[in-house]
Amino acid sequence: SMLEDLTVHEEQVLDVDTQCGNLSFSIWISFAEIYNEFIYDLLGNQPDHGKPRPSLKLSDDRYHNPYIKDLREIKINSTEEALQLLRVGLRHRHIAGTRLNYQSSRSHAIFTIKIVRVFKSTRRPRVARVNRISIVDLAGSERSKKTGATGDRCKEAGSINTSLHVLGRCIEGMRHNQKATKKSDEK
Repeated sequence: SMLEDLTVHEEQVLDVDTQCGNLSFSIWISFAEIYNEFIYDLLGNQPDHGKPRPSLKLSDDRYHNPYIKDLREIKINSTEEALQLLRVGLRHRHIAGTRLNYQSSRSHAIFTIKIVRVFKSTRRPRVARVNRISIVDLAGSERSKKTGATGDRCKEAGSINTSLHVLGRCIEGMRHNQKATKKSDEK
């Protein structure tokens, strides 16, 4: 596939701690899938063949912002590590062949890059800023009549539309967090 042919070329590697003195950065990756109205961690441990993957729950934090409870976040140190995690997650994603597409994604996926900046100081508590970039891939929603879908493929097609509601809550949470970040930056 096209993704397997991707390579990463880092032009310059900077030691952020040295460059910025009183700032430290960390970058975290998560990758979730919404399939048949269930949420799965694409970077979590995969069960033995034939056993179902554990599903995750959509929850609200104390400020009523939605998030995926127990979604694994992995700290990375390079773009190559991020690309490797993307590849791992894509291998765990639900895909199936249809008459229109031999590798049709049967789920929605959210790949998130979280950047944490901590302002170092002798005062307590320290101040941190968190920014997220989320890339969303929506499942294919071909009509069952055109794809020749039956059985599980037909059930998946119905769930694709229903799971858009769950995805909508996740996106609403991201939008709310973006507004809150913008307001605090303006102060």
